[in-house]
Amino acid sequence: MKGEIILARGSACTATAFHNKCNNRGPTVTILYNTNDSVFGGYTSISWRSAGAYHTDGSAYLFRLYQNRKWTPLFNDLKGKIEQYKPLQELNLPQARLLLVGQVGAEKFSFFNTINSFFKGYITGQACSGNAEHSVTTVVSRVPHVMCEITSEDLSEIFYSTVIQETVDRVSQIIGLPSSHILPFKNYEAEMELSNNINILTLLTLHKMLRFCDDC
Repeated sequence: MKGEIILARGSACTATAFHNKCNNRGPTVTILYNTNDSVFGGYTSISWRSAGAYHTDGSAYLFRLYQNRKWTPLFNDLKGKIEQYKPLQELNLPQARLLLVGQVGAEKFSFFNTINSFFKGYITGQACSGNAEHSVTTVVSRVPHVMCEITSEDLSEIFYSTVIQETVDRVSQIIGLPSSHILPFKNYEAEMELSNNINILTLLTLHKMLRFCDDC
């Protein structure tokens, strides 16, 4: 099933309009933002319906990405979940192992270093990164590296950026995955100290990857 992105704002964002657009469309990720500069939402694996009754969904959950221009609530929540993560018992796995695949220059080692930096508490370059001439990962289709002008100045604006949204849609079409599986983030590059904005995007990405492990 092909994913869709439905946008509504202002007076158009009503319960009736929501159900007209989202009913009977399968799994849904709903993301909302308000005038207090908060971003939040929820996921349901079953279709929305206007049946006048509640429906049970064991996979549904709520999330809070950003509150009053502060990452703190989500930051602490994600950090705790990642530190305590264990594969689902029914998978019978002692631990999750993540394989990073991408073309040469896709910054796979940089992503590892970014995660490592967060948990060590300082910028680290433990994994050597570079641009080798030959690699088995060159078979992977090239996806664009993008940073719009707004987010380059303030990374916390990433969820408001139309440039990032359009890029996510384009990458989704290139590699054939739902847009909800495309996670924008930024690696540590020239930074000398840790940044909360980079850390939170890294945690969001890592947390989503661990959820994918549980879906195996």
